[in-house]
Amino acid sequence: MKLTLNDVYYRYKSNLPYVLNGVSGEFESGNLYAVTGESGCGKTTLMSIIGNLDRPEKGTISIDGADIKTINEDTYRSKYVAMIFQSYNLLYNYTAVDNIILMLNISGYKGDCKERAGELLNEVGITPEKQRRVVTELSGGEQQRVAIARAVASESKIILADEPTGSLDSKNSEIIMEIFSEIRGRYNTCIIIVTHSAEIASKCDKVMRMSEGKLSYSETCK
Repeated sequence: MKLTLNDVYYRYKSNLPYVLNGVSGEFESGNLYAVTGESGCGKTTLMSIIGNLDRPEKGTISIDGADIKTINEDTYRSKYVAMIFQSYNLLYNYTAVDNIILMLNISGYKGDCKERAGELLNEVGITPEKQRRVVTELSGGEQQRVAIARAVASESKIILADEPTGSLDSKNSEIIMEIFSEIRGRYNTCIIIVTHSAEIASKCDKVMRMSEGKLSYSETCK
């Protein structure tokens, strides 16, 4: 799978400067990307555009050559792209396992959803006992792991993570990055992480930088 952005422009109002000012770049399956840059440079806007939450004013976004405009929005968001947020965005009156079961049902999983949910949570280090807890009873790091398992449950080709370690301490941040690395390899997923942290970026395969509304390769970490 190859995600391609070609000369993408976006601004919030027609009388405002462009936040994305001719963004071009490629993202491929099996890679873990970091997108870095100063606050307000357009990193989160870029995630919204890739996630099809906003539409570019000009330019194209395509997956394997197919413009995402030609893909049904609901299908795109349920099958092609999953999003992970700094604030987790879980269903807080649900248990960890029920959060995953719900996503499996949405994605049309044909097997035993409860069994698969348990497997996914085990993969991110949530024990069977904690899987049965309401997510508000879990730590921040554990809640983010549940959010990652939910993204994997969608079987999306691309996972977008906006500051996924921003609310976590260094130990939990390291655990989350290890999990992302494992998922990238196990499921051949393209994972794109927005981060302010040079340490987090250094754990990615490729680092891209947003500056003046454009995206450029900063370095290859591995």
